Amino acid sequence: MTRAGRDATRDVFRTWMLTSRRHIDLLRVCSAVSPLY
Repeated sequence: MTRAGRDATRDVFRTWMLTSRRHIDLLRVCSAVSPLY
């Protein structure tokens, strides 16, 4: 994945996290998958 791709994905996740009540679940998923990037 390119740096731009990672930045875009992170921005999407951040936006979704800010508007989601399940942000804790998202953080858990992100910490689980971040080593894959």
